[in-house]
Amino acid sequence: MDDSTEKQKLWKIYGILMGVMVGGAVLILGGQAAWNAIQQNLAKSNTPSSSATESLTSTPSNIAPPQPAASNTLTQEEAVNLIERYLQAKEKIFAPPFDRQLAASLTTDTVYNEIVKPGGSIDWLQQNNAYYHYGRRSVQGTSYFSATDNKAEVEVSIEQVVYFYSDETLNKSTTDSSIYRFTLKQENGNWKISERSEKNQ
Repeated sequence: MDDSTEKQKLWKIYGILMGVMVGGAVLILGGQAAWNAIQQNLAKSNTPSSSATESLTSTPSNIAPPQPAASNTLTQEEAVNLIERYLQAKEKIFAPPFDRQLAASLTTDTVYNEIVKPGGSIDWLQQNNAYYHYGRRSVQGTSYFSATDNKAEVEVSIEQVVYFYSDETLNKSTTDSSIYRFTLKQENGNWKISERSEKNQ
């Protein structure tokens, strides 16, 4: 084998080695670049976006603001209804069974004391074997009404037929038609009649 042929073989071997080395380097660099890209993508996926951060830290807009507590102020309609309940209850307060508990559930202060105190209306009726019976009645509110959280005043026009019995005998019958002013008071969440006065016609 001459020198020129030997040199050609050496150059071929050298070229093959260089190709292998360059290819390996490219492969290594390419793998490193791919690995770096994967690491960057993972880092991005673990970092919350600004919109996600806002959704976590911001206050939801659909939550309603706290509402003020409901007022206990009496309305005129409720006041008139209380007077009507009292007039209906009089049938059991001023006649057998002379229900003192019923009176206590609807009245207080002056009105209550006049009914149940010793020597009051119930005692007098029982001692004299007497009672009242009530016929038709109507209750109409007037233009006057005033109320705060725990007290109210209302004027009503009342027309009622009243029968007075003594010793089981009808002694007297009258038709009461007057305008009354009632003072109402709230006790333990319940509205009651505190005072009552008749207005002059």
